[in-house]
Amino acid sequence: MPKKTKRQKLLSDHRRSLHKFVHIIQHDVPQKTSSIFHYQAPIDTPIQEISKGATDELHTIKTDLSKTIILATLAIGIEVGVYFLTLKK
Repeated sequence: MPKKTKRQKLLSDHRRSLHKFVHIIQHDVPQKTSSIFHYQAPIDTPIQEISKGATDELHTIKTDLSKTIILATLAIGIEVGVYFLTLKK
Protein backbone atom coordinates (compact mmCIF):
# COMPACT_ATOMS: atom_id res chain seq x y z
CA MET A 1 0.00 0.00 0.00
CA PRO A 2 1.56 3.34 -1.04
CA LYS A 3 2.37 5.93 1.57
CA LYS A 4 0.25 9.07 1.80
CA THR A 5 1.61 12.26 0.37
CA LYS A 6 1.90 15.38 2.46
CA ARG A 7 -1.05 16.91 0.66
CA GLN A 8 -3.24 13.88 1.40
CA LYS A 9 -2.27 14.06 5.07
CA LEU A 10 -3.14 17.75 5.25
CA LEU A 11 -6.48 17.15 3.56
CA SER A 12 -7.37 14.35 5.97
CA ASP A 13 -6.39 16.52 8.98
CA HIS A 14 -8.51 19.35 7.63
CA ARG A 15 -11.45 16.98 7.07
CA ARG A 16 -11.18 15.65 10.65
CA SER A 17 -11.02 19.13 12.17
CA LEU A 18 -13.95 20.27 10.05
CA HIS A 19 -15.98 17.25 11.17
CA LYS A 20 -15.27 18.09 14.83
CA PHE A 21 -16.30 21.71 14.26
CA VAL A 22 -19.61 20.71 12.65
CA HIS A 23 -20.24 18.19 15.43
CA ILE A 24 -19.73 20.89 18.10
CA ILE A 25 -22.04 23.33 16.30
CA GLN A 26 -24.81 20.75 16.00
CA HIS A 27 -24.78 20.11 19.75
CA ASP A 28 -24.83 23.81 20.65
CA VAL A 29 -27.90 24.67 18.55
CA PRO A 30 -31.10 24.27 20.58
CA GLN A 31 -33.85 22.29 18.91
CA LYS A 32 -37.33 23.76 18.51
CA THR A 33 -40.09 21.76 20.13
CA SER A 34 -42.83 23.32 18.02
CA SER A 35 -43.70 21.73 14.69
CA ILE A 36 -45.67 24.71 13.37
CA PHE A 37 -44.22 26.30 10.25
CA HIS A 38 -44.65 30.04 9.73
CA TYR A 39 -43.96 31.32 6.24
CA GLN A 40 -43.14 34.98 5.81
CA ALA A 41 -43.17 36.14 2.21
CA PRO A 42 -40.53 38.71 1.28
CA ILE A 43 -42.02 42.16 0.86
CA ASP A 44 -40.94 44.50 -1.96
CA THR A 45 -38.00 42.47 -3.16
CA PRO A 46 -36.04 44.42 -5.77
CA ILE A 47 -35.64 42.94 -9.22
CA GLN A 48 -32.11 41.65 -9.55
CA GLU A 49 -30.27 42.45 -12.72
CA ILE A 50 -28.13 39.84 -14.41
CA SER A 51 -24.58 40.29 -13.28
CA LYS A 52 -21.73 40.73 -15.73
CA GLY A 53 -20.28 37.37 -14.68
CA ALA A 54 -23.51 35.60 -15.56
CA THR A 55 -23.67 37.25 -18.98
CA ASP A 56 -20.04 36.33 -19.66
CA GLU A 57 -20.78 32.74 -18.69
CA LEU A 58 -23.87 32.69 -20.90
CA HIS A 59 -21.86 34.07 -23.83
CA THR A 60 -19.19 31.40 -23.29
CA ILE A 61 -21.82 28.66 -23.27
CA LYS A 62 -23.38 29.99 -26.48
CA THR A 63 -20.03 30.12 -28.30
CA ASP A 64 -19.10 26.60 -27.13
CA LEU A 65 -22.48 25.28 -28.22
CA SER A 66 -22.21 26.91 -31.64
CA LYS A 67 -18.70 25.46 -32.15
CA THR A 68 -19.96 22.02 -31.16
CA ILE A 69 -22.89 22.22 -33.58
CA ILE A 70 -20.66 23.37 -36.44
CA LEU A 71 -18.12 20.59 -35.85
CA ALA A 72 -20.84 17.93 -35.48
CA THR A 73 -22.48 19.08 -38.73
CA LEU A 74 -19.12 19.02 -40.48
CA ALA A 75 -18.37 15.51 -39.21
CA ILE A 76 -21.77 14.22 -40.32
CA GLY A 77 -21.31 15.88 -43.72
CA ILE A 78 -17.94 14.22 -44.17
CA GLU A 79 -19.41 10.84 -43.24
CA VAL A 80 -22.24 11.26 -45.75
CA GLY A 81 -19.74 12.34 -48.42
CA VAL A 82 -17.52 9.34 -47.79
CA TYR A 83 -20.58 7.07 -47.92
CA PHE A 84 -21.62 8.37 -51.34
CA LEU A 85 -18.06 8.21 -52.65
CA THR A 86 -17.74 4.56 -51.65
CA LEU A 87 -21.24 3.79 -52.96
CA LYS A 88 -20.27 4.76 -56.53
CA LYS A 89 -17.38 2.28 -56.64
